Amino acid sequence: MEYLFNEEKVTLIVSTYASYNNLYVGLISEGEPYADITVNLEPLTDSYTAFVDTNNLPNIGKFLTDNHIAEYLGTIQTSGYCAYPLYRFNPEIINKLMGWENNFNPAYNDIYVFIPATKHIIKIAEGTGNNLNNEDYVEGYVDYIDYTAYQMEDEFPEYDGGMIMLKEEFRIKYKSTEKCIPDVLEDLYNDREQPFIVLKLSLIHI
Repeated sequence: MEYLFNEEKVTLIVSTYASYNNLYVGLISEGEPYADITVNLEPLTDSYTAFVDTNNLPNIGKFLTDNHIAEYLGTIQTSGYCAYPLYRFNPEIINKLMGWENNFNPAYNDIYVFIPATKHIIKIAEGTGNNLNNEDYVEGYVDYIDYTAYQMEDEFPEYDGGMIMLKEEFRIKYKSTEKCIPDVLEDLYNDREQPFIVLKLSLIHI
C-alpha cells in the first residue's frame, strides 16, 4: 500500500533487527530506501512496538497516527541528546507485511522445553481464550499461558500441567513464547532459574 509522506509516495517495509530482535519499520520510495522510521535502543517485550525516530523525521508521528499505522504509547526513551517516543504498530499491517497472515507469527508457535534436572519435557502454548470465563474477566484476566509437563518414560506420561493467568495480552507481555519460559518454571517448580533446553519440534513425538 502506498502512502504520502512529505509529498513523496512511499511504501512501508518491515523486518527485525539482528540485536534484540526488535521490530524494524522503514520507508521506500520508487524502490529505493527512503527513511528508517524506527531505532533499536533496547530489548522490547512486544513484537509490535518500536521507538520512532522523530528527530530525523519530525512529521513521522502524525504520519503514523493519521494512517492508522501506529499509535503513541506515551513513553519516551532518551539516547544521547535525542528522545525517541515508543509506538505500537498496527498488528494487521505488520502481520501482512511480515507474511504472518491470519495473525500467524512463528515467534508464538507452541514450544517444547527439556528440563535436565527433572527429566521433564514441557509443552508451552499461548492460551486460546476458550478457558476464560466471566469471573476471570471481572478479576482483570484477559489471557493465559497453557503448559503441560511430561515425564521422559515410555509413552511420555503426563506429570503436571496448568494455566498461568495474565492481566495483559500474551503477545503484549511476551515477545515470543520462549520469553514466558521463566514464568512457567516458576509456576511448576518455584524456580524460574531452572536450566532448560528449547527443543526442535522435529525431535518431539508426544
